[in-house]
Amino acid sequence: MEWLQLIQYRISMAFLLTFLYFFLPMRYTKPKTILLLLLCFLVTSPGDYAQCFLPDQILPATLLEILVLQLFVLLLCLYRDWRAVMTGIMAACYVLPGNVLCSMLYYYGSIVGKNPDYTSAAFAFTVQIVVHAVFLLLLILFCRKQYLSVIEDSRIHWGGICLSLALYYVVVCTMMVWPTNFYKYPQKGVPILLMLAAMIFTYFFVFNLVSAVKQSEKLKHNNELLEAYAAALKREVEHEKKSKIEMAILRHDMRHSANLVFSYLENGDTDKIRGMLQQYVQRLDHTVVANYCKNTAVNGVLTAAAEFAEKKKVQFQCRADVPKQLQVNEFELLTVLLNLLENAVNAAANVKEPEKRFVHVLMHPAKDKTILEITNSYAGTVTFSHETGLPESTRGEGHGYGLRSVQAFSRKSHATFDCEAEEGIFTVRMLLPL
Repeated sequence: MEWLQLIQYRISMAFLLTFLYFFLPMRYTKPKTILLLLLCFLVTSPGDYAQCFLPDQILPATLLEILVLQLFVLLLCLYRDWRAVMTGIMAACYVLPGNVLCSMLYYYGSIVGKNPDYTSAAFAFTVQIVVHAVFLLLLILFCRKQYLSVIEDSRIHWGGICLSLALYYVVVCTMMVWPTNFYKYPQKGVPILLMLAAMIFTYFFVFNLVSAVKQSEKLKHNNELLEAYAAALKREVEHEKKSKIEMAILRHDMRHSANLVFSYLENGDTDKIRGMLQQYVQRLDHTVVANYCKNTAVNGVLTAAAEFAEKKKVQFQCRADVPKQLQVNEFELLTVLLNLLENAVNAAANVKEPEKRFVHVLMHPAKDKTILEITNSYAGTVTFSHETGLPESTRGEGHGYGLRSVQAFSRKSHATFDCEAEEGIFTVRMLLPL
């Protein structure tokens, strides 16, 4: 019986570590991660052996195995905080249903089977493996992407969620060993399975709720960007319309002004002619619409950024060579530009010395790609997150989505993206397939 229980534990550990491979945001490369998981499988073997063959050492062996497993989880996980601990607990909970079913089937199979030691055990292990595999496949298909997305947000109170999940796990484990050992008396498997069902339902409910809140925040942020995008296009149209009206007025006034020039010439009054010409130059300057590039939408965003910089008393310089037609999603690209330019202008506006407030934008083609570089001055210090490699927002909750959305766009569009801060100058660079 002890050897059969040890095999069950080892099967369980193999699937538990497989769960971690798919659901932990990994810090290392895939080959190194697999090697560490294999090492964990070997290191935890003595603990499983002690639980099966040394009844007096079950509690310390169990606690030691949990500690070793969580240390490996912290080592492997990109986030070395409560999120890593929580994922480790979820992995341990994930294998419980298969383990309980395996024990129940072996127990009842040994009662009615002709060869209880091997036939019922083989059937029980087969069911255990199938349950683990099917459950893991369903989780990967329907939950993995959502889970990895939600777990990126470090602002969520993961410690509290982790505690609630740990309590569920402790309750189920207590039911399995107290007042009688479940592996020797599997008759109480039904209430344990009901508790596991309640635990699984709670897990899904909590993470769906967290995901819904995060999605709501993301939609709110996207709506704000969409409004800014629409306002930039509207401003571009209004500028064009205003320019045409002013040019029409100038053409209307040209005939009267020409007659005045002739009169001044006959009288030799060159000073008045000079004054009239200066006024016309000034009026012509007001009719000029900023034209940074051929793409109307991008030009509108750049124009809006220039006006925003002017209001913030920030020097704005831009050189852009962008084609009319884009290979990437135009709205997503404009969202990226809005994010980057808003961040740049706001950062530069915080510099105390007015002459040091600047934002420089450069967009130019390079073979079949376009280089985007935005440089701005900033005050204070910039702290980069170890998790994302991006600057951490100092504006509190609800902020910090800008550069994360830029990073997501880069991955989706197969673009490269990096940023750096040095000696009061922050630089963002992107290589876009335009």
